[in-house]
Amino acid sequence: MTREQAQAAAIGAIKAMRYDGTEYVWINNLDGLMVMHPTNPKLDGKELFGLKDPTGKLFFKEMVDVVRAKGEGVVEYMWPKPGSDTPVPKVSYVKGVPGWNWLLGSGVYVDDVAFSSPTTNPFPSPITSP
Repeated sequence: MTREQAQAAAIGAIKAMRYDGTEYVWINNLDGLMVMHPTNPKLDGKELFGLKDPTGKLFFKEMVDVVRAKGEGVVEYMWPKPGSDTPVPKVSYVKGVPGWNWLLGSGVYVDDVAFSSPTTNPFPSPITSP
């Protein structure tokens, strides 16, 4: 399998994955292009470095900067929930994919994270494919 074939297979598998019911993973490259966004496919192939949240943060550039500096990390920014145009606070974890010029990212909306009691399990269910 070539690198391109492996990447195409990975894109298909990651696009279909969900965890905790509706949560997803996206892929962008370290040059600032969206490789695959499963809930917002109009972003696929688009340049992201100039994209700012309402606070002026260049959050996709920050994601790449974090991966280049540390290999992985957390970025806070504002982003609309699927089906909405209104940005809300979001925290995403990003991790580089060595040798592929990619980062994988997944995040949670701050207002979706609620711990009602100390016994609430804060960890999502395993990632599954449909």
